[in-house]
Amino acid sequence: MSPVAVVTGGSGGIGSEIVHALREKAWNVTSLSRREGCDVSDEKQVEAAFRRFDQLDALIYCAAVLIKRPAAELTAEEWDVQLGAGLRGAFLCSREAFRLMRDRGGAIVMISSLSGVAGAEKFPGMAAYVAAKSGLAGLTEALAAEGRERN
Repeated sequence: MSPVAVVTGGSGGIGSEIVHALREKAWNVTSLSRREGCDVSDEKQVEAAFRRFDQLDALIYCAAVLIKRPAAELTAEEWDVQLGAGLRGAFLCSREAFRLMRDRGGAIVMISSLSGVAGAEKFPGMAAYVAAKSGLAGLTEALAAEGRERN
């Protein structure tokens, strides 16, 4: 049986390249993205998407939204959209992946950027994106600690 992967943000950019590379290696890959009808920040949509699987070997989280605007001009809705895709969605998808990987183990890979690394140069107009990526780094560390016993 082919290994199974979910790639978020798989309809473009890095996510699309990962989908293509895994399929070339005979993985069964499902891409989740807003363009493909799944908002990863929506709990019910994420739960429904993951219910389709009996097994999951890998989650590759690439979903992100960048709305470049100075913080003083950023709306709360724009903030929420960026944190939703960049952080809330990572939590929701990881939670579902953990449930599917409980007995077999697997891999969760979070794709981030230097925006989430302390000390790296930050750029104006990217406050929400930086907050999401910084949170993603912390979430990744916490999940690694929780998942260690489960392989």
